[in-house]
This record gives sequence, structure tokens and C-alpha cells, in this order.
Amino acid sequence: GASTTTPSLCCFAWCSWLASWRRPVQHRGRFASLVHAPRPAAAADVPGEERRMMIGDHQGDARETTTPAEEEMVLSPPSSTLSTILENGLVHTSSVAIVPPEDSAAWRAMQTRREELRDAGLFRWPPHCNLLYPFVPAKHFRVALPALRAACARVEPFDVQLADLGVFGGARRGVLYARPRAVGTEPDAPCPIETLQRHLVEAIFFGRNDDDASPGDDDAEGRQRPPPRVAQKPFSAHLTLSHFESADAARAAGDALDWAPVGFRIDAICVMARRGDAGQFELYHRVPLGAAPPNDDDDDLAASSSDGAAAPRRFAAMPDEPFEWTEDARQRLKDRRGGRKRRRR
Repeated sequence: GASTTTPSLCCFAWCSWLASWRRPVQHRGRFASLVHAPRPAAAADVPGEERRMMIGDHQGDARETTTPAEEEMVLSPPSSTLSTILENGLVHTSSVAIVPPEDSAAWRAMQTRREELRDAGLFRWPPHCNLLYPFVPAKHFRVALPALRAACARVEPFDVQLADLGVFGGARRGVLYARPRAVGTEPDAPCPIETLQRHLVEAIFFGRNDDDASPGDDDAEGRQRPPPRVAQKPFSAHLTLSHFESADAARAAGDALDWAPVGFRIDAICVMARRGDAGQFELYHRVPLGAAPPNDDDDDLAASSSDGAAAPRRFAAMPDEPFEWTEDARQRLKDRRGGRKRRRR
């Protein structure tokens, strides 16, 4: 009767729940490989290792449920491979980017205009063009370095000019940016930054470092690496000046901005990370372009600490403290993004 059937059904449901409790959550869609991915056994006992990934916009204001202590918990164990690390997900606290030299006119022009426009990311980010973002956690940088070096060796140093401004966005979001153009090329010609970014994607996410490789091939470990966000969205090289409530507002700000073309030489990429939500991006490695060997200021510029981890270096020209308006600007940006998420539900 009902008195015997109901307990049996409850027992069956309870056992089924227990059996499925440890089963990985199956996510659908373009970011399925980046959320709730299984962690390697070597890190299974590390607190906070199981955390949900939040995919955010360019400036990385989407927060993860990590703390500064968790960011520095452990280095990659010797058995860690790049594929395993990628399967565990990418973080918005790490980036591979192009950063103008701190003593260059381009750095000064970007920072002056960003402060004038009250850019929400001014304290957090140096002037930059993201190439791979989000990226692997800082504790795994050394595992990724060989692939980064191989990709960079395929592109010789080149000069760019920030000749004009651009806007992307729509009715509820706008970004004003400086557009890099390779010196000596036609306005509509591909910028070498795009070639560099493609080589980096192929090397990191598909294990390829030759001109005949194509994304989607099996990597050196015999399987295709998970397709990341950076490999699925069209890449458009840009250095953000500020965020606005709409593309029209960003366009109006650009029209009113006194912008003069300024250039700089790109001879390396910067591997950088920040610690915690309020942290500032710091330089861990500077990987040179081309076949020339690195000098003392390149690649392993960050001295190793006693545990073998790279010791980050602050960008000396970055502000020491947030501006008094920084938090308000960041909160407004978060509020706008939160509103977009609620409307999408």
C-alpha cells in the first residue's frame, strides 16, 4: 500500500541524489568548458578549488568567488599539463596583453585621456590591448610560458600608431577606444597584432606553433583542447579609453576628445595578473617577440621567490592609490552590467 511504497520511493530518490551529487554539472552553450570543470587530483584537497566561473566583459569587472589567498595557494604540480589547466577554467584575474612602454608618449596620452574620461578601470588596468583574456591563473603561468614563447617567436617586433578612435557597444553599453594601426600599412590592412593573437590562441588552446596548423586540430597530447571564449569571438585590437552607458554616449565623448596620433613599438607581450577584486594588474613575465634571445629585462624579468613562483612587478607609472572617483565609476559600470544580465533572463 501507500505506507510501504512511499518510503521506498523516498529511499530511491535519496540514493539517486547521493549518486549524482559528485557528478559534474553539464552546462550547455559556448562556455560549457569554462564552468564547473573537474579539478586535477593533485589540487583536490585545496580549499576553494571548486568555484564557478563568471564570464564578464572586457574590463573584467565580473567577479569570481576567489580570495587573494586562494590566488596564491599553490603552483602547478610538476605533472600538470596545459590541457589539464585549461580544462579547469580561465580567470578574469589574469591576462596576456600588449602594454605600451611606461616611458612612452603613448602611455602618457592614454593615461591622461582615461583620467579625463573617468575610466572605471584606470587604477586596475595599465593601458593595454588584451590578447588572451581571461587567462590561466597566475600560479600556472610557468606551464603556459613555453607556448607563449613559441607563438611570440613567430612575429617580429613592429611599430603601431594610435591614430584614431573607435566605439563599440549599443543602446545600453558603449566603449570608447584607441585603434592601433601598424605603421606603413593601409588603413584597412590587417594589423600584426591580429596575427600575433591568432598565433597565441593556436599555441595555448590548440598546441600548434606552425603555419600549417589550424584551430580544431588535435593537440600534441592527442585531444582537442576546450574551445575558450577567446577562440570563439572575433578579435578586434583596441586599447580602451573608457566605458559609457551607450555607444552614442561613447561616440559623443570621442568627438569632444582632443586626441592626437601617438605611436609605440611592440617588441614583447606582458603576462600579468591582479590579486583579489580590488587588486591592480602586475607584470609577471615579459615575453619578447621575434627570434632574438631575451635580455635581462625580458621574459623572466620577475625574479623567482623561494617556492619557485614568479614575483610580480608593479607598473611603476600606475597610480599608487585609487582616485576618489574610482569606486563610484566602477559601481556604475557594475550596475549597468547587472541590468543587462537581468534583462537577458
